[in-house]
Amino acid sequence: MEASDLLKRALAFGAILIILGMLWLLLMPAVETHDLPKREAQFTLLQQIKSIETAQSTKIVMPDLRLRPSWLRQLDPVSSKITELDLSGDGLAEGLASIAACHHLRILHLRTEIGDEHLATIAQLRELEVLDLPLASGVTDAGLKSLEGHPQLRLVRLRASHVTDAGLASFTQLPELRWLHLMEVPITDVGLDVFHSMSKLESLYLDGDHATDDGLSALILARPDLHFHRDQVHLPTDPRQRDGHQD
Repeated sequence: MEASDLLKRALAFGAILIILGMLWLLLMPAVETHDLPKREAQFTLLQQIKSIETAQSTKIVMPDLRLRPSWLRQLDPVSSKITELDLSGDGLAEGLASIAACHHLRILHLRTEIGDEHLATIAQLRELEVLDLPLASGVTDAGLKSLEGHPQLRLVRLRASHVTDAGLASFTQLPELRWLHLMEVPITDVGLDVFHSMSKLESLYLDGDHATDDGLSALILARPDLHFHRDQVHLPTDPRQRDGHQD
């Protein structure tokens, strides 16, 4: 076979490879792109677990990557070393047992739907200092009672539209509570009265409450030292005005 024929065949074969490569690039993203966030989340979780295993960290912080409930079981081998969890994902309450096994957990940001029974499980974490539950739509007054007497909680952030004025009394039973952020809790003036006597409370954020101006004025007069913030606005009378707030 002449050299020219070999060259032609090589070029033809190369052209075929190029065409196949282009087809792969066109077709594969359509098949695999939707898996990329999942793979990134899995990889990041495994990386952070490895850091805990090697004593480089005590945290799993993944606020922008959504996890699957079954993945939480991967926390079990290092649960005794974890002090902070920042997790997002649908149905993570199904894997709450793995979170509850983190007995030395001090900070929990959990962006998933939870109810009273889930809050009762979380309340068993007796070293917990920061509790952030922005999707607690299933929590009621009865659920808040499970927090009563918790020895370490200093900051609670809660979005729970089924909590009423009566349920707010549970916060008076948290001896170390300093910061409270309530979102879409339908507090009225009656509920605000609870905070008048909470002398250790330093900061109160209310977003979406049902209180009146008179009720808020009464609170400010009763607690002029309280750092108070309503619907993303700091009042002019706030003794410690600060720009921005924790989302």
